[in-house]
Amino acid sequence: MAIRYFAVLLGVALSAGVFAAPAEVVVRQYVDKDSGGWAYKRSDEAFVAALPDCHIQWNAVHNKTGERYLQLTRRCARDFAAQSALHRAVLRKIDQAWGLKSFGYIVWGAFCDEADMRWCQTVAQASLASDDFIDYWRNYPKSRFKNPNPIFVQLANDTRAYAELASVLEGLGVTVRLMNVEKVFSERYLASPLAGQLDISGHGKNPRVMYNVGMAFFVISEAPPADD
Repeated sequence: MAIRYFAVLLGVALSAGVFAAPAEVVVRQYVDKDSGGWAYKRSDEAFVAALPDCHIQWNAVHNKTGERYLQLTRRCARDFAAQSALHRAVLRKIDQAWGLKSFGYIVWGAFCDEADMRWCQTVAQASLASDDFIDYWRNYPKSRFKNPNPIFVQLANDTRAYAELASVLEGLGVTVRLMNVEKVFSERYLASPLAGQLDISGHGKNPRVMYNVGMAFFVISEAPPADD
């Protein structure tokens, strides 16, 4: 399939006074023949929007089973708020092609990356007061949970740490909820990437914190109707 270029007109947006989104975001669409798993796929189309320091790619995958899902790849030196115009432009184009409601879930990758740890900071702060996480790191393997994955999912959902992503999608008629994670990262606070960024008062001098995952999966559902 020939490469197609789409221009999506956007208003100029400011994110925390740091980033002004371009008035026009170009979205490039092509069949991603370099992606893996084609024995199981009917189609896999990549949608790319990029700036000099920010590359955003969403793949729209349709498996032979009929399942559809989205997969994100990004290399970006900006926080999510400063990326949001690119995500919105790409997701709008996917929505126009198939409808975002037809996709079951998102393969997100790591919950946070080095350019923006705010989502992880929210989860880490909550983990300091989580009875389940404290029990896990103090008492494993005799802890109530034998795996920290569901604890991370619960804390992320309870705090809506990913509210920025949900907001972008809700503008397109769908919303997301963290469904599952793989490979939870936890560390003593002072050795963690968030040292000096959390309020640990009342939790000891160097408590353990849970702060990121290697892979996150979001389930997609129809957005609730807006309040009148």
